[in-house]
Amino acid sequence: MSGEEEERLLPRREVRIRVVRGGNTSTLSGLLKRSTGQLGRGRGVRFHLMEGGKNLVAFSSGLLLASLYGFMAVLLQKQSLWFCVYTTVTLAGLAAFSMGLSAGARANIMVMLPTMCSARGRSFILLLFMSLLLSGPLDNTLENTERAASSLLCGAEVAANQTKELMQRAATPLFSVLDDIREISRNARAVAGRVQNFINALTDSVRHVARTLRNVLHFLVDIGDICNDKLGVPYRKCQELFAGARSDCADLLGEFNFLCDIVDTFLPLCNIARAGEFFCIIPSYVATHLKQRLADPTVAAFRKMMREFDFNISASVKLDLDVNSSRSVQQVSQDILNEISSDLRVLEKLREPLVYCSLVLLGWSFLRAVRYKRRYLRELDFDNVYITAQFRQLDERLRLGGGASVLPLTRREANTYISPRQCTRVCMCVYLCMFISPVLPSVSLQLSFRERRAVLVGVVSVLRHMLMGGLLVVLDFLVFWILDQVHLQVKGDVIARGERRPATALSRCSG
Repeated sequence: MSGEEEERLLPRREVRIRVVRGGNTSTLSGLLKRSTGQLGRGRGVRFHLMEGGKNLVAFSSGLLLASLYGFMAVLLQKQSLWFCVYTTVTLAGLAAFSMGLSAGARANIMVMLPTMCSARGRSFILLLFMSLLLSGPLDNTLENTERAASSLLCGAEVAANQTKELMQRAATPLFSVLDDIREISRNARAVAGRVQNFINALTDSVRHVARTLRNVLHFLVDIGDICNDKLGVPYRKCQELFAGARSDCADLLGEFNFLCDIVDTFLPLCNIARAGEFFCIIPSYVATHLKQRLADPTVAAFRKMMREFDFNISASVKLDLDVNSSRSVQQVSQDILNEISSDLRVLEKLREPLVYCSLVLLGWSFLRAVRYKRRYLRELDFDNVYITAQFRQLDERLRLGGGASVLPLTRREANTYISPRQCTRVCMCVYLCMFISPVLPSVSLQLSFRERRAVLVGVVSVLRHMLMGGLLVVLDFLVFWILDQVHLQVKGDVIARGERRPATALSRCSG
């Protein structure tokens, strides 16, 4: 926008007069008072019509914004209908009347709208995005998974019922024989007890006979040794007597101990005492033959008899237990799903307040917009990076007065300071003139270097959340596609085929 265009935009009723007196120049300014003629009345009507149209557009914009919030709350966040109606009507009344009647309220609301793309507004948008994910793909995924689980449980229930029916049909012929089998089993048990008592009595008798024979055989086998031990005592005593006499003789004679050899000549006389050992030969011979011919075969016979009476009775029992449960598989699985759902309801209850946080964040954004406008209008060093029309007029006056001009900006200064004329177009002019220009001096869509860096960081964060949301959407479509393929491939009745195995009763006795 050039300087001449700016002069044309200035109010026409202001008059400036420059007076030169004696080399001194003075400027006088004032308002031109015109008569209330037909031309003045026409311009007044036009001005009032423009103001009324502006207020009407602002009123309609407030209604539109409130309606957008209502549709978003109902369709995206799944809020309750009546709560959404109450909040939408309240917001519509506040926004429409405040924007239609107050220029300050219009400025606050229009300043709040761009802040939706700031850091705090990004949180609001991400909240809406997460609400959309929770109400859309995640709910669809959980519902599809629950339906798949219900289908599997239904199939398992059908298979279990058909298998149970098949087993009942297979076991029907055996029901008439079960009583006879039980009676035979009881009789076999009684006979087995009597046989066991008989075997115990017979075993005790055989053990008694075996102990008696063992004592007799031990006596006969050891009689030779006993005889030799008893009858061999005189011979040993004679030997000990001659040995003691020779020792005493050697001690008494000393140097003449060679005379003691005479005692050794009488030592063979002790063999006469061994004449009684001849009678022990017969018992020793009998004991040897008993050990060879009787003891070993007797022990072998008893061991064989022991093996004959050693019974190894083993029972192999196979039980096919059919339990009639009072609860079906479907009921048990449904209870499990109910328990899991009860745990998930806690998360759902925690999610419900988040649905209504959008209203709180909306109010917080409005308060931040009011605070921003107040600080922008009152604090000189707050967000003072815009080259406004007033700044250019001041720079022009400074240049005409001989001072140094700061315009145009250098390339480095252009990264910090922003001129609104670089981005204003027809639509922005309408936006500025209708809503914000009466309150704020300038608005620009161009960003400074710091703002661009912050925006890039925010865009990366938003893209990350969008990537996560895209993965959830892909997961939803993947689950739906898998279930659709299963539905196409598996069409028909579920048939449970059970393997028929004969029921056998085995009784084995070895010994």
